Amino acid sequence: MGARCDLAIASAGGHPLDLNFIQAHKSIDHAAESVRDGGVIVALAECPNGIGSSDLMDWLDLGSAEAVSARLMRDYGIH
Repeated sequence: MGARCDLAIASAGGHPLDLNFIQAHKSIDHAAESVRDGGVIVALAECPNGIGSSDLMDWLDLGSAEAVSARLMRDYGIH
């Protein structure tokens, strides 16, 4: 990959692409590819429906990819 920037501004694209954080995070993932380590991403998304799923907060609270992987191995389920 080429040079990365210090700052990226990301937008989910407005309704309905920013209805909730689960949808809006896609723009953050793409922006992260262009920002150097330690850089800044400013994300614009209305998210009128909040996080999008109460189950997501349980996963985010785990704090690391390793913890998520361990939980998936221990307690995988589709809701």
